[in-house]
Amino acid sequence: MLANFAALNDRGITDVRPSFGAVLVPLFREDGLRLGELAERGSLSKQTVTSLVKRLEDLGYVERRADPEDGRAMRISLTDSGHRMKQAVRESVEEVDKAYQTVLDAQEEWGLHKATRPVEQHGTYSFMFWDMDDNCWEILSNPPRGYMWIFEQGDLEGKGHFERGFHSRRPDNDAG
Repeated sequence: MLANFAALNDRGITDVRPSFGAVLVPLFREDGLRLGELAERGSLSKQTVTSLVKRLEDLGYVERRADPEDGRAMRISLTDSGHRMKQAVRESVEEVDKAYQTVLDAQEEWGLHKATRPVEQHGTYSFMFWDMDDNCWEILSNPPRGYMWIFEQGDLEGKGHFERGFHSRRPDNDAG
């Protein structure tokens, strides 16, 4: 899965596009695939995958290597930068899982309900829950100190993350 882009941006990976997931996700699961295998796993044409691989090569995330079993074929492998991105994705997933546990632990105390399990959807690993005012929250990544900082603000009286200035109060915002 290709975690949320804000989480990758927080880790210095700023040039990833959603379409890259069709190549990166299969390589995260099994490195060194042929173009045809990538096309099949991503349900894309070989031409589309070739174009995506070229863009990822230009960015330094993947490289082509001759297939030792068939010199005419190429295998696509993650570079060191690609492996760093894989680690960043893994960390982001772990953060979402920790945030999910925080919500489950705080449900009764803060009136939270209907917490969905974390799932991959639209290229993002996330979950949702509803607060006591029935505001829906989607959690994409977990800031420092977890999501307790949100609940520590008390009753937001129907206001939430779309309120002006809300993001500046995040504990990881240098301006806040």
